[in-house]
Amino acid sequence: MKENGNEFSKNALSELLVLRELLDRILDYTNEAFRKQNLMAARHIEPLEEVVDDMVNALKENHIERLRGGECGVVNGTEFFNLLSEAERISDVCSNVGVATVARATPEIKHQVHDYVTMLHSGRDEEFNRDYQEAHDRYFRLLEN
Repeated sequence: MKENGNEFSKNALSELLVLRELLDRILDYTNEAFRKQNLMAARHIEPLEEVVDDMVNALKENHIERLRGGECGVVNGTEFFNLLSEAERISDVCSNVGVATVARATPEIKHQVHDYVTMLHSGRDEEFNRDYQEAHDRYFRLLEN
């Protein structure tokens, strides 16, 4: 992009900085879970992964509005969407590490990982719900600034 003289808009760059901060947080928890088999760190990953998914969807919508308004071009839009896809992939891998760490430490879910993740996403786990809401509020508030 730089070689061709293309740049993201100020708003797009601001959004990417918030997404980067969120990815840094999920990567820190993933590193802690993986290297030290830290169950507490592992449990913080899945709520953050869901916030990444929410944020990617919101940023896609924001970017489409910028494209419609002529604030950004097609080339920039393609690159922006590619970055969002990569962020989603990173958070998905982090989720896999977190869930695997929890499964290793919790024998009752070892062979029911899909059911465990479904249960988390269904709102039946208060810790997950609290962590998700806290992270969602924090990072989406940063998008508003």
